[in-house]
Amino acid sequence: MDHLDIMNKKWNLIPKILSGEKKIESRWYMARFVPWGRIKKGDTVYFKDAGMPVTAKAKVSKVLFYCDYTDSELRKIVDE
Repeated sequence: MDHLDIMNKKWNLIPKILSGEKKIESRWYMARFVPWGRIKKGDTVYFKDAGMPVTAKAKVSKVLFYCDYTDSELRKIVDE
């Protein structure tokens, strides 16, 4: 399955993805938005800055979903 990740251009994340500096893409929402539960290992993610064409793509190597965690569980997740 293919996914499109629209990035905030001001954050300058796509160059960090392409250089390998940024290796993890995370979403921390209170509600479960797509691709929650739909993205999986082997899927392709296309990256683009808002208002710009797609400039990068990557294969998903690992997916983790977390919900209903406590503050201490969240700290452990972030630390790992």
